[in-house]
Amino acid sequence: MNYQYLRYLARTGITYLHPHRREATELLIAQLDLRPGEQVLEIGCGSGATLVEIALRYPVQLRGIDLLEEMLAVARRRVRLCGLTGRIQLQQGRENIPLPFADASFDKVYCESVLGIQDAASAQLMLGEIYRVLKPEGRFVTNEAIWKTGIPEDRIATINRAGLSNFGLRQASEEPWTLPNWLALFRTHGFTAIACPLLADLPRTSGTLPVRPQPGKRWRSEALTRMLQLKSLLHPGLLRERRRYRQLLHQHRGDGQFVEARLFTLLKTRKVFDEAALP
Repeated sequence: MNYQYLRYLARTGITYLHPHRREATELLIAQLDLRPGEQVLEIGCGSGATLVEIALRYPVQLRGIDLLEEMLAVARRRVRLCGLTGRIQLQQGRENIPLPFADASFDKVYCESVLGIQDAASAQLMLGEIYRVLKPEGRFVTNEAIWKTGIPEDRIATINRAGLSNFGLRQASEEPWTLPNWLALFRTHGFTAIACPLLADLPRTSGTLPVRPQPGKRWRSEALTRMLQLKSLLHPGLLRERRRYRQLLHQHRGDGQFVEARLFTLLKTRKVFDEAALP
């Protein structure tokens, strides 16, 4: 994947790039069950919006890692504007390379629409690394779009091929993995799923998370997002890209009917390799 669409979005200030947007993020944060002093890692932190949301609500230490320097540049700016450089550390990762953290470094790990778009080898490497860096009985939470049951494999291949060509991204996993396949994959890599609801079935929770009294810092994060969005509307090159991607998104508008967005909450338990359980 070349992530061309994500590189464009990094310059436009768009945040919460996953199904159900900010509300899905709030549901994910609630499932993390954060405790004071915990060490928390986000894989694929993008422009840093979720990291900042967590830091403004919970007294935890955060690390964010992302492949794209374009995203990290915005994230660094956001963290600095919000006065959170002492609480949030950012670094660039490398594709299909082990995470640059010691074993059992984190109490919680999360990601948003990152694991679900990988090829089979990358997804398994990623799960192995998450297991490694989590502390015993640590928690991994992720919201992902996965294939619905019964979608023909040739349809999945066609959709993903078009997504890679037009956006540098897959619609969902390279393999035709549905919910049972993902649960088997998690078990094989040492995780016990304690919840995996459809995001569409969950009650609306916007505004229900605990809020620490730092409204000024939250406003700075939102102001940065709006400023980048405004600048993108005044940039001729970005306007051309915006028109092109809007046309492409319109062409692909029907692809969403083949996937379902789920919120997975997983506990690190004991890794038992079972080749028969692999998807």
